[in-house]
Amino acid sequence: MSTDADRDLPAPKEFAQRYGPNVPRSARILALHKLLQTGPGPDEGRDTALAWLQRLAAWLLAGRSSELADLRLAALVRALRDHPHLAAAAAGRLRAVLEDGRSARLFASTGLPAKPGLFAETSRRLVGHLLPEPPLDGDLAQILTLLFPDPRSGALLAELDPTQVDELFEALGHPLEPLAEGIPEALLLLAHRVAAHGLSDDFLERAIEPSIARSPFAALPRACEAHGGASAEALDGTLGACLEAVERCRDTAKRVHAHLESTGVSIDLVYRLQVIESGLARIERLARLHGAAAPRAEAGAPRARAALDLASSLAVGAQQERSLRSLARSNVQLLSRKIVEHSGETGDHYITSTRAEYVKMLASAGGGGVLTAGTTVAKFWIAGAKLPLLIEAAASSLNYAGSFVTMQLMGFTLATKQPSATGAALAKALGKIRSSGQLTAWSQVVARITRSQLAAAAGNLGLVVPVALGIDLLLRTSGGGPLLDEEQSRYAIDSLHPLSSATLAYAALTGVLLWLSSVIAGAAQNWSAYRRLPESFASISWIRKLAGDARAAKLQAFVERNIAGFGGNVSLGLLLAMVPLFGKLTGLPLDVRHVTLSTGSLAFAAGSLGWSAVLSPEFAGAIVGIGCIALLNFGVSFALALWVALRAEEIGRTKRRRLLMALLTKLRREPLDFIRPPREPAAPASDDTGRAPPGASLEATPDP
Repeated sequence: MSTDADRDLPAPKEFAQRYGPNVPRSARILALHKLLQTGPGPDEGRDTALAWLQRLAAWLLAGRSSELADLRLAALVRALRDHPHLAAAAAGRLRAVLEDGRSARLFASTGLPAKPGLFAETSRRLVGHLLPEPPLDGDLAQILTLLFPDPRSGALLAELDPTQVDELFEALGHPLEPLAEGIPEALLLLAHRVAAHGLSDDFLERAIEPSIARSPFAALPRACEAHGGASAEALDGTLGACLEAVERCRDTAKRVHAHLESTGVSIDLVYRLQVIESGLARIERLARLHGAAAPRAEAGAPRARAALDLASSLAVGAQQERSLRSLARSNVQLLSRKIVEHSGETGDHYITSTRAEYVKMLASAGGGGVLTAGTTVAKFWIAGAKLPLLIEAAASSLNYAGSFVTMQLMGFTLATKQPSATGAALAKALGKIRSSGQLTAWSQVVARITRSQLAAAAGNLGLVVPVALGIDLLLRTSGGGPLLDEEQSRYAIDSLHPLSSATLAYAALTGVLLWLSSVIAGAAQNWSAYRRLPESFASISWIRKLAGDARAAKLQAFVERNIAGFGGNVSLGLLLAMVPLFGKLTGLPLDVRHVTLSTGSLAFAAGSLGWSAVLSPEFAGAIVGIGCIALLNFGVSFALALWVALRAEEIGRTKRRRLLMALLTKLRREPLDFIRPPREPAAPASDDTGRAPPGASLEATPDP
């Protein structure tokens, strides 16, 4: 028989003293008093019950502190124990909200990728953001997102005291027990979904499985079905077999992941690896919770702990399965790292460590300047032909891409391509730092990058000007007149002024394009490695027949050595030509300013107008504009490459600060090392075997 004390809550002050003596004021114990006073009405519907549960969950997890949450939970348990009618009302609301809910779907789908491919999953999430939420209709995942509206509140579930949670559901009469009936069905469904990915052709190829029958993914559904349908007495044995099958599948997935790390990466396969891992983790949680019903399993806290772990993963996953950012972060990380790695390998070639390398850089950059002068001539010829826009853009693309590829094949250097590659190389090197002594050596790498970049810029600009003037003089003496007429020359000068034109914005945009071309170069190298493109070319029967095995092997080495350069150079040519075309077609203010091409244009303008124009204020402004273009081309592309590479290599703020301090120290003590060539050759560091490690130019000891 209920007493008055059972029926009525005490006054707020007495309630706080009785149920929250250890609860700080910040925990708002009186808010619980107000919530419990709100009894269900005679016609209370599901929406009203859900709103009440939302307020209760928000109160329990407010402040994002597990200590405060445990204190609130203890107060709630004591209050419900002392007032069974309130516990019955709360349990009734919970049952009303969960009524007709499909728990198997909740366990097997919530928080897990729903589509078989990355792009399909991206489209699904994008549509989910644009369209309104459908009615609940028994969708327990949607209810979960309403009760736990952000990942942190869901993660806090796993930190609650399991003993208190078990006492809470004891007081409520275990209203969630019917949900456990969906675990066997969810286990089987998840196992088949995971097995389908694990038995796909490209996965099996990289897992190096001797046969499909011996793959752990083939055995996973059987183990999950046996565990889900086992009697209470057999749960101990089936749980062990199920967890063992999960672990064997996980080991195979790790082997495939390691294979991708050592070769190329497919974004589709990375996505399926993530689907497999998340599916295995869910199977493991469900299996442990189902196995907690075994007779020998301790009742109470252990089962509550397994339930909290599952509930937390469901709540966090329900939030993340709608997030495009989390999808990109979990699936593009490995691809980004491989692209950075391939870009960094290219960047190693742009870093000079010895005087001979420095001189070689100057010479190769000089060759790049000579070719760029010819590219500038072709650029003006194409513009003067007054071709249709699309034909003009195609001709410009061919001009730029052909010039850049020719530079690559002749061993010449274009200075503006260096920053994005050296930024990736620097971040890759930083990822290997393990001690402060190494950090000091890495500051020397930055000095080498800086002086190498200056050498390349000096070589490009130092030769593009005299060669352009020489071409202009040759055109004059041959009777053809200057390359540019007076109007074109004035426009070329005025378009480079940093204040009276949009040169600064265009130069920054060009820096972005330079960085994009380096990303495409790394992606091309990664794709080539993943698809084994060099080996494919060398194994073509008619090539081997015509060229012989030795030349086929040379072709394989050529493709492997140059595929990244081809991808980067062709894409850069297309970008430099197509962005202005897009601007003309749309009316947007889009154009490019490439420092070497702009310098060549200015040189042709000077040759056309003579000394009077060179000594004018407008020409001085154009020279200042060239300097600004150089800074923005180099700075933007380097900053973007370094930022992406730091994130891909997961280099935190602490290491970045240490790097900055080491650089400042180096700059203060040896500022000339950032400008002048090394005085003596720098010996690369070696490992215990005496061999130079990969990326030795990044790990060499400081120059004497």
